[in-house]
This record gives sequence, structure tokens and C-alpha cells, in this order.
Amino acid sequence: MTGDEFGGVRFPKILRGYDVRQVDGLLSARARLLDAGFSPAIFTLQPTFAKVMRGYEPMAVDRFFDALGSGYRAGRARSLAATARFS
Repeated sequence: MTGDEFGGVRFPKILRGYDVRQVDGLLSARARLLDAGFSPAIFTLQPTFAKVMRGYEPMAVDRFFDALGSGYRAGRARSLAATARFS
């Protein structure tokens, strides 16, 4: 999985969702780490985000990060990237 693939993930927006800036900021930071050559295995922890009035759908974000962690542990990062459109 490349930084571009990781940074291109999009989620649906709803009322009382995860803070868009926090989620996008984490995705951008992890994309930069991937591009710098860091192992994706460092991304196995489930992040937490603040809830705001209008933000990303929590279930979609949580599914993505859950799949990301289990995909890396099982060596399936590239196939996850192909299906990582959660919007």
C-alpha cells in the first residue's frame, strides 16, 4: 500500500460523526510515513477520534482501521487498498 492509496481513502459524512480534521490528519500522517519507508506494521493500534456535529461516519472509519490492522498482520495491505473506498 502506498501513501497515495492510503491518503485517498474517503468516508461518508453524517451528523455526530468523527472529526474530519482528526481523521484526515491521521491518514495524511500515516501516508507520509509509508512514503518515507516505514513499515505498515506500526499502524496496528485502533485510533480514537472526537465526535463533532458533522463528521465522518464512525462505523466506516472504524471498519477501515480494523481492516487495516488485520490486513497488515495477515500481509494483505495491497488488497485492502483496492477496496478502501468506504464512502
